[in-house]
Amino acid sequence: MFKLNEYWHVPDLDFLSERVRHAGPDCNYEKRFRDFVMANHPRKNVMIDVGANIGIYSRPCSSFFKQVYAVEPIPKILECLKLNIKDCKNIEIFEHGIGPLNPEAVFLYNPKNSGNTRQVIDKDVKSSNLVISKIIPLDDLQFEEINYIKIDVEGFEADVLASGSSSLTSNLPWIQVEINNNQDQIEKLLATFGHYEYVPIKSKHNRLYIPKEGKNKKLFNFIK
Repeated sequence: MFKLNEYWHVPDLDFLSERVRHAGPDCNYEKRFRDFVMANHPRKNVMIDVGANIGIYSRPCSSFFKQVYAVEPIPKILECLKLNIKDCKNIEIFEHGIGPLNPEAVFLYNPKNSGNTRQVIDKDVKSSNLVISKIIPLDDLQFEEINYIKIDVEGFEADVLASGSSSLTSNLPWIQVEINNNQDQIEKLLATFGHYEYVPIKSKHNRLYIPKEGKNKKLFNFIK
């Protein structure tokens, strides 16, 4: 573990560490998404950060949402996350993944880019960086309210969404996902939850979707 400054600890000196080396508590990395959400979201009760990593979303968003749930299954990353959010009393950490139930899921930790750590399906993969952790369906966690969910799990975003069909349909939260050749699959899933539309925030990999109903209708008229 490395302490970069008074706010941020990282598991290794890697791609991500360079993004937060001189960052304050808000962190500039992917900041345009957080800024848009915090400036425009009509409800500020609950955020779920799936693939929280070291807390780049959880920590800044805890100043806006009353409760943040940070989901991170990798012990080496969890150690840093706990230190990075220790002064944020409204963040609760879930030490597992979210998706189809799997009590012994295998993850491959990437020391060159901890943000690229991913679940491994191929059982023949050999590496000293393999980690075993459990995965729990989103619906099984029985969240009473979800206003905003950010999902960055390196290609398994659709699995997270599918595991929470009941929760997402009943809450219709703003949904931010990382896109990894799975955009069509994700948008088909979103259509089963409600009338979701893409918000055109410039990004190579991330997309934000908002249900086009209620107070969100005026927002769509504004951004388009």
